[in-house]
Amino acid sequence: MALYDATNVRRATGETKRANMPAGSVGRTIVTFARTHLLPGPYRADILLAGRVVWRGFFSIVP
Repeated sequence: MALYDATNVRRATGETKRANMPAGSVGRTIVTFARTHLLPGPYRADILLAGRVVWRGFFSIVP
């Protein structure tokens, strides 16, 4: 997982985990991170598999 701010600066990186997903399978994962170092504003979270983005989400931290 990689977390980016509105200026596309990487603010956090999650630990790498192994995944074994046969073709056609569906997987689920939960990602947590400490938001104490994040300022209010919009962010992008990318989940990567083999170095490629497989899921992307957006969220905002409000004061």
